[in-house]
Amino acid sequence: MGGRRSRRGKELVIPSMSPDAIFALVRALIALGAVYICWWALIALRFDRIVREPGSIQAKLLHLVLAVVLGRQFAGFLIDYLNWTVFR
Repeated sequence: MGGRRSRRGKELVIPSMSPDAIFALVRALIALGAVYICWWALIALRFDRIVREPGSIQAKLLHLVLAVVLGRQFAGFLIDYLNWTVFR
């Protein structure tokens, strides 16, 4: 047949993904990317003016929580925008 063959001569089967599975993967990647972008943007924020001990575990945890909360909101906006424009 015309399929790809492995080293042992057996035909490789590439599973197909449903559109819902692809969209779920895209949503997860958008959410991770948005959290990363918010983490990167929050680095510019001067936590030493907000927090007593900027190098403490609590300050780092606050940075992480803010990045996740803002990233989730940002990802929700991006996913809604994709739903309204691309997937109509």
